[in-house]
Amino acid sequence: MRKLIKVFVFLIIGGMLGIMMQNILIPKWYWPDTTLPETRIISGIRAEKENSIQVIACGTSHMQFGFSPMELYGEYGITAYNLATSAQPIQVGYYLLKSAVKSQKPEVIIFDASSLFYENTEDGAWRYALDQLPFNKDKLEFANVYLETWRGETYLCAAVPLARYHTRWKSLTPRDFTDFFRKKRYYCKGYHLFSKHASAGINLEGMNYEMQRMLDNNERMIYEYLNSGEYNEKIEENALYNAYIPDKNIGWLLKIKELCDKNQVELLVTKTPIVQWPETYFSAWTTKKSDMVRSLCEEHNIAYFDLQYDTEVGIDWDRDSGDGAHLNLYGAQKVSSSLGQYLSGHYSLDERRSPAWDEDLSAYNRVKSTALLELEQDFINYINRLSEEKQDRIIFIAASDDMSQGLTNDDIDALRLLGIRSDVGNVFRGSFTAVVERGETKYEALSNRRIIYDGITSEGMAYYLESSGWDTGAYTSIKLGGVEYAYNGKGINIVVYDPKSGLVLDSVCFDVSRDPHIGQRDNNRIEFLLKDYEYYIMEEEER
Repeated sequence: MRKLIKVFVFLIIGGMLGIMMQNILIPKWYWPDTTLPETRIISGIRAEKENSIQVIACGTSHMQFGFSPMELYGEYGITAYNLATSAQPIQVGYYLLKSAVKSQKPEVIIFDASSLFYENTEDGAWRYALDQLPFNKDKLEFANVYLETWRGETYLCAAVPLARYHTRWKSLTPRDFTDFFRKKRYYCKGYHLFSKHASAGINLEGMNYEMQRMLDNNERMIYEYLNSGEYNEKIEENALYNAYIPDKNIGWLLKIKELCDKNQVELLVTKTPIVQWPETYFSAWTTKKSDMVRSLCEEHNIAYFDLQYDTEVGIDWDRDSGDGAHLNLYGAQKVSSSLGQYLSGHYSLDERRSPAWDEDLSAYNRVKSTALLELEQDFINYINRLSEEKQDRIIFIAASDDMSQGLTNDDIDALRLLGIRSDVGNVFRGSFTAVVERGETKYEALSNRRIIYDGITSEGMAYYLESSGWDTGAYTSIKLGGVEYAYNGKGINIVVYDPKSGLVLDSVCFDVSRDPHIGQRDNNRIEFLLKDYEYYIMEEEER
C-alpha cells in the first residue's frame, strides 16, 4: 500500500510539473509577443461565469475585428463573446464552440461564413486553439482532425503541446513564467480593438464589377513555342474566378448545426462586411459567395443574415477600414450596432447587466476613447477631443515647415480652448512649440528661428521639443524619455501623453496648409501605442 501511495504521489507531482512546464513552453499569442490576442480570446471565455453568455460568435479575423461584444452589451445589455481567431478553419470553430458550450448555455451561436471557403490554412490557425483547449476527449478528437491537414506532425505533438514545444526553452522570456498570474478575463470579450486606418482601395460596386469581369473571362489561353520551334495554341474552359465551398466544410457546418440543436441553441450564419480586390484577396465578400452561402443555408434550414448585402450598415471603405482588409473601431461599431438590432428583433434575449460586465465595459470605454482619438483625422474634432481630455493628459506640440498658412478662425478658436495663447497664424513658415500639462499651458513659444525646449513632467518624465520652420530646416522633434515620438511632417505635430500610465497615446501631424486638414500617422506605431495602453489597463493599473 505504501508503494502504491508513493507511485500515486509521484505521478501526481510529475503530472503537475508537466502541466507547469507545458504552460511555460507554449507560445504566448498576445501582446507584446504578437499583436493578435488569440490566447486571451480562448482562455478568456473559460474565465467567464458559468452560463452567463447569451451569444457566442466564431469565424475568421473579419469577425474578430468586426464584432465588439462590449458595444452590444453597452447598447442592449446582451452578453456576448467573440471566439473568432485569425484565418480560423471551420473545424477549429467547431471545437471552440464544443468546448464553450460545456460551461455556457448560449441562446444564439453566430458563425461567420468566411471559414466555409477555407481549405488549407496556416498551421498557426489551428495551433491557436489546439494548444489552448483543455486536455480531454474532445481535444484528442481535435488532434486527429488536425492531422488530416498537417500529416507531417505526430499525434503526440498535436495532442500534447509539451512534446511540440519542449525545445522552446532557448527562447523563453520572463512573460512565459508570469503568464500564470495574468488576468484570464478578457475585457474585450474576444474583440480585437483596432485603431489603424487604411483605405480598402475599392468599394462594393467596384469589387463586384471585378468579380463579374473575372467570371466572364472563362477561357484559359496558352501560347507556347517549344524548343523544336513548334508553336502550340491552347484554349480551354477555366474559370478565372472560382469561388466554391468544399464538401467537407459543408459537413462541418452541419456538425455545428447538430451541436446547436443538441444544446437547444439557435444558429445564425452571417458575414462581416469585407471589400477588397477579388483578384488578390481570397476572402473578398462578393455577391457570388454570398449567394452560395444563402442557398446552402436555405437548403439546410439555417438562418442567414448577410451584414454586407442584407442591411445597410453604412461602412465607409475609406474611413472604416483598418488595414485594407479588416474593419477598424469605426466599422466595428457600425457592425455591432446592426447585429444588435437583428439579434434583439429576432431572438428573445433579455437584458443581463452585472457588476463584472460593467467593470469590463468601463475598461473597454477607456481603451475605446484612446482608439477614437487615434482614429480622428479631422483637425478641429481632434483638438476639441483633446480639450475635453486635457485635465488627464500632457500634450506636446511642435511645428515643422509652417503651421500658419491655411489656419482658419475656427482652427484658432479650437486651439484657444486647448490653451494655446500665441497668435500662431501670424508668423509665416515659423517655429512653434507648446506643452499643455493637465489643462495648464506650461510653455509656449513662437519664432521665426528654430526653437528648442526641454523639461521634466511632474512625474519625472524628461522631454525634449524642437521646432524648425522652412527657413531653419523644416524639422520637428518630440522626445519623451529619449525616445522620438514626433511624426515629423509638415504642419502641427502633436504627441499625447498619459501621465498616469506613463504611456504615449497618440502621435499625429496635421498639415494645416491643406484643406481639409487631415491627420497623418504611422499606422504601425499607432497599433503598438494602443496595445501598450490596453495591456496597462488589463494587467498593470491595479498594481
